[in-house]
Amino acid sequence: MTAYTEMYPSKVNSPATTLSAARVIGAGTISLNDVSVLPDATSEAPCLCVVGAGDEATTYRYTGKTGTTKGTITGVTVQEGVDATWPEDTVAARNFTSADHESFKDNLEIHNGLHDLTTAGDPHPEYILHEWDSDAENDFLVGTGSDAFTKKTLNETKEILFGTLTPKRSVVFRVGDGGAGIYPRKTTNPCADPSDAELSTNKQTLWSLAFADGATDLHAQFLWWPPDNWDAGTVTAKVFWTASGGTEDNNVTWAIMGTSVVNEATLDKAFGSPASVTDVYKGSGKAHITGDTGALTIADAAAGMPVYFDIYRDVSEDNLAVSALLLAVKIEYGISAYSE
Repeated sequence: MTAYTEMYPSKVNSPATTLSAARVIGAGTISLNDVSVLPDATSEAPCLCVVGAGDEATTYRYTGKTGTTKGTITGVTVQEGVDATWPEDTVAARNFTSADHESFKDNLEIHNGLHDLTTAGDPHPEYILHEWDSDAENDFLVGTGSDAFTKKTLNETKEILFGTLTPKRSVVFRVGDGGAGIYPRKTTNPCADPSDAELSTNKQTLWSLAFADGATDLHAQFLWWPPDNWDAGTVTAKVFWTASGGTEDNNVTWAIMGTSVVNEATLDKAFGSPASVTDVYKGSGKAHITGDTGALTIADAAAGMPVYFDIYRDVSEDNLAVSALLLAVKIEYGISAYSE
């Protein structure tokens, strides 16, 4: 890639000073009677000083300046002309130089060349705006390595920018939420029926399902009809729960499994393997929000087709000796497109 040429700060009206001491060829400093006539400079922002007059002058590049009146410029190297031995009292100033003109010219040519993306191999240091046409060629420059670019169409660029992303969406299921809610299994090892309770101080109403501690895993189920842009990949779940009583720092393990049902398929289908998450109990009446379960593979997953979920308390893996109250479940899933 063609880099912009270095440019240098100026000084209004180019005031002059003189050397306060002679300078020999190759010296890295120049001593001046009034350094204030020159711009400040650093290694990141160097500047120029012209010593001498007429066709025998030399332009020096410098990277530092000491003193406020009488002082020295440092980091001196030859920019243009021939290095020379300069006697005391030789004139010095920040004049406009051939180096300034050439840097302006070079940078303008680089900048003006940015509009042309029609010639293969053109180096361009930045992106530019072109006609919004997804099928047009040479819309965008994409880096392919050090100082290397290739021209891409809009669609190709979108694939580079977004093709490796894994966008996610989430959906929440609550207890007591009508047809979209979580309910006990009808007959086989169900958790308790939904119940509601009003909190004593601020009067929030919590709907919950009680999963008792015991020898048997108790179950609830809910139905998710995913959007058409679900990628039919694995999902994860988080569980919102609470409890009353029990020993703090004991734990509860929640497990969830799912199966997808397509049109005209048998409804009575096997679930996929469960994924689980264990959470530490922190006391009565406190909100408990688990981390994500492991990746959950839904049996026969199909985008846009209904999914049955079964959630249960895996009592063989936890040790909280009281009922765990399930409040809600959040499912996070991947999408294959940003719209359905």
